Amino acid sequence: MVSKDKGAKCEVQSLVKLNLKLLSKDKRLGVDGFKEAARLATHTILAACGLEHKKSIVRPFPDSVCRHNNQTKQLHMSNLMPSSCRECFYAFVKDTVKAVLSEQKF
Repeated sequence: MVSKDKGAKCEVQSLVKLNLKLLSKDKRLGVDGFKEAARLATHTILAACGLEHKKSIVRPFPDSVCRHNNQTKQLHMSNLMPSSCRECFYAFVKDTVKAVLSEQKF
């Protein structure tokens, strides 16, 4: 179970960093700001996925709702959030990173 959580955390970290780079290209986060935003977003997403996370830094998050419920048989479901397809999970990650950036006013 620990290695599964570690793999999941690495996957979430990669997605968060990618989104953070794209969403903060017009902002001056600096190294510390980038790391802090990445940490907050990563642990919030891990919590939403029901995985091990630091409770003290998790931000409130909306339930991830898959817009494709009636098409799930044709779609690839997310390994991290089984109630969601990959497309909706990626949108959830992007929304979470956006929320962290706006909340923290980086």
